[in-house]
Amino acid sequence: MIFDLFITRPEICISSAKVIFSVVKEDGMLCFRSRFIVASIIGSLTLGVVIPPAWAQTQNQGSKIDTSSLKAFATNGATILDSKTGDLNGDGTTDALLVLNPATSGAEKLGEGPSRTVLLLTRDATGQLQKAAQNDKIVPCAQCGGIAGDPYSYTLISEGRFTIVTEGGSREHWSNEYTFAYSPEQKNWLLREVKRAVVDQDTGKQKALDLKPKDFGVVQFKGFDPSTLPTLDLP
Repeated sequence: MIFDLFITRPEICISSAKVIFSVVKEDGMLCFRSRFIVASIIGSLTLGVVIPPAWAQTQNQGSKIDTSSLKAFATNGATILDSKTGDLNGDGTTDALLVLNPATSGAEKLGEGPSRTVLLLTRDATGQLQKAAQNDKIVPCAQCGGIAGDPYSYTLISEGRFTIVTEGGSREHWSNEYTFAYSPEQKNWLLREVKRAVVDQDTGKQKALDLKPKDFGVVQFKGFDPSTLPTLDLP
C-alpha cells in the first residue's frame, strides 16, 4: 500500500478560520482531509493523506530514470514544474511525464500567463526516452488558479494510464481530474474520464460532473482542450 501525504495551496493569510475534517472517495482513493475555511480568504490550505486506487499502486518495476536527464526536454527557457515516472503505454518499461513551466517575463498579473506544457516521454527501441505526445492546454498558467494560487495539483501514473489534477478559486473552489489511457490500436492516449467539481466554501453548496467517452467522444491527449467541456456554475 502506498500512502501519499500532500499539501496544496500553502499561501494563506487568515483573519479567522474554521477547520473541516472529511473523508472522501475519489476514483477509488480514500482522501483524509482537513481544510481551513477562511473568513477573510487570501488562499487556503489543504492537508491530506491519500490512499491511491489499485491502478495507481501498480507501479512499474523497470529501469530507473536519472531525473537530471529529463532537463534536456525543458527547452526554450522552460523549467520542470513536476516529473512523474511509470509505465505510460503498458509495455513494461519506465516512462516519464513532465509538466513544464514555459519562460515568462515575471510581470504576469493574476489570471495571465502561458499555460503549462505536459510531455509524455516513452522509450524507443534502444531504451532511450523520446517525446511521444505533448499538450499545451491541460494545465493552466501559474497565475490562473485565482487567489488560491498555482492551479497545478498533482499527477498519478499507472500501467497504461495517468490522471492530471488541477484546482483553484477562492470562496468557490473548483477542481478537475483528467484521466487518459493508452490505446494500443490507436497508439495514442485517449481521454477516459473527466471529473469536475465546484464548492462554495462558505455555504457548502456544491456541484459535480463526471464525464465518460459517451459524453465527449474520442479525444486524444495531444489535442485535448478543457475549455471544450461543460463548465460548472453555482447559483
